[in-house]
Amino acid sequence: MTTFQQQKVLVVDDEPFSQGLVAQMLRRAGAGEVLVAANGYEALDMLERHAITAMIIDFRMPGIHGLELLKRIRTGKTAAPRNLICVMLTGHAVRHLVGLAIVLDVDTFLAKPVSLETLAKHMNRSLQYRFEPLPVEDYEAVDVRHADAFLRTGVPQPAAEKAKDDEDDIYIDEPKVVAPAAPAGETRAPPKVDKPAAKADAKAPAPARSAPAKPVSSKPASSKPTSKSAAKPGAAPAPAAASNRPSKPVSLSDVPEGAVIAKNIIGKTGTLLVAAGTPFRARYARRLQELSDVEGEIKEVWIHE
Repeated sequence: MTTFQQQKVLVVDDEPFSQGLVAQMLRRAGAGEVLVAANGYEALDMLERHAITAMIIDFRMPGIHGLELLKRIRTGKTAAPRNLICVMLTGHAVRHLVGLAIVLDVDTFLAKPVSLETLAKHMNRSLQYRFEPLPVEDYEAVDVRHADAFLRTGVPQPAAEKAKDDEDDIYIDEPKVVAPAAPAGETRAPPKVDKPAAKADAKAPAPARSAPAKPVSSKPASSKPTSKSAAKPGAAPAPAAASNRPSKPVSLSDVPEGAVIAKNIIGKTGTLLVAAGTPFRARYARRLQELSDVEGEIKEVWIHE
């Protein structure tokens, strides 16, 4: 069995006090070697130069924040193996983002302020459960962009800016109708308007308009929130419901691997933990159990039959 003493652990946190405290606890818990990085860029460099076996990552950091760093690891965009042990440091302010970390296969969470006992317990537990990562495209489909502004600056993305981003990213522009240009050397006068006719037209009822065509989405279905909790900045993506098949409640400990979730799994704080339409993984059950002290105990899950 792999022991904690064999691990080379990297702590990624831009707050010197928090970084130093966690690093000190790791050493007291018996970690083989402890390295530190102040941001995501330093972390990427450390992954190039060292054989890191586990990481403790803060959510909120300037530049490459914790979720983006986790996503890069799971999509193979770093020098680390895609199933590298990744632990996220959480606090009250980032609670609404844990759902994104769950679908990015975070290994566990550590709530601030961290205690030595809790840190040792979670790290040792993570060493026991190594997993086979999903295909890269599954992690690529997890949209962390709307959490970017908050995680880099602590300020949520303005609604108007978010709406503009959505419009630019999601919708295909309708073709513009351009009047034919006048032949070279010819200047066209503006069209004449028959004023009496124009007044009559203004009084006439407007012709019925046909319903506009549905906008075409360039985002994966998983990026469209389907609940109020999912609409929060950076909330976990809600995949489209798998089908209208019948569903049933199942005890969390009895959910079959790969069963499609029929109803959003919501914590007691209103946080979307796992979205409807997501294939369930055994790892999700452990993550939900670890969050029970914050989000309440999840006793059952609705799945499609």
